[in-house]
Amino acid sequence: MARVVFARVLQKLSQLPDGKESALYLFSHVLGGDSVSVAKEAVRRNHSLTPQQLTHLESLVHRRGVLREPLQFIVGHWDFYGVKNFIVQAPTLCPRPETEELADLAMRAAEKKGVCGHLLDVGSGSGVLAASILARLKGWNGIALDISQKALELTARNAAVAGVERNLSFELGDMRSWAPPSGTPPFDVIVSNPPYIPEEEMISLAPEVIEWEDPRALLGGSPGGMGLILSLLGRAPPWLVPGGHLLLEVSHGHPSTLYPLLCPSLGTPPAETIHLLPASGLGLGRTISCTPLCEEDVEMAKAACAQGGGCTLAQLPDVWAWEGGYLDSFGQPRFIHLVRRG
Repeated sequence: MARVVFARVLQKLSQLPDGKESALYLFSHVLGGDSVSVAKEAVRRNHSLTPQQLTHLESLVHRRGVLREPLQFIVGHWDFYGVKNFIVQAPTLCPRPETEELADLAMRAAEKKGVCGHLLDVGSGSGVLAASILARLKGWNGIALDISQKALELTARNAAVAGVERNLSFELGDMRSWAPPSGTPPFDVIVSNPPYIPEEEMISLAPEVIEWEDPRALLGGSPGGMGLILSLLGRAPPWLVPGGHLLLEVSHGHPSTLYPLLCPSLGTPPAETIHLLPASGLGLGRTISCTPLCEEDVEMAKAACAQGGGCTLAQLPDVWAWEGGYLDSFGQPRFIHLVRRG
């Protein structure tokens, strides 16, 4: 019976890029498992399903295949960076594989700072990034900052899932106006997966993103989705210790645009290319062309950077050193690593 039912589910989800993965997870979920191995074993043994399980499965398949609800929201939990069963709820962004790579980059930076340290996650969302990092850094503590109260409530629950509820505190605020609480020591590492989607690209995103995830966590603002990133670059230097690290997940077009802004003196004329390494540390990387901003976008970048009284655009090269740009596992430019000078 299970073989026939599973084949039917696969057919109904065949139009999805992750149709087989979705079918396995939904099948396992209905059978009470949290691993796709449950579904595989049921199909192998051709187990029977109860009428209640069949009805439940039909409902889940409709949500995934017709309503295009993200798989993570349907099952309600997801593994991330070695921590199992983080809680996932709409409209907070779903954990994504590339953000695990950001977590790994942050871990490497943190290990350079020592066994004890202080972490800030800007735009924490579900909290899986900060919680999973602190789960590995036993001597560290941190702050999760988000503009959404619901997101922070979910972050608190996920801190408990990861066993770091005593190491992570929660701050409600907009990073363009937020300041660390009085008495907070400077941070050794700041990590952020900020909103970075350009508005003109929203229409091309999958229904799972457009219809189910919070647009405030997606849209990055002008110019080109970099508005909030530039605001963070302007605001963050006083929050970090000298030599502290800032690691960002960004859109694939951003490293080539931000590099000339942060490193204007590296070439005469300005550098025309940038070499990016794989975030995994494996492989040779690739060289991409820099794309300086046009005059109109420069003015928008100046305004974004100066929001909240931070550094000006012209001051960024004086406060930030470019540590590296990195490719995600798909070979796309995705991450930026900066170090505070001083």
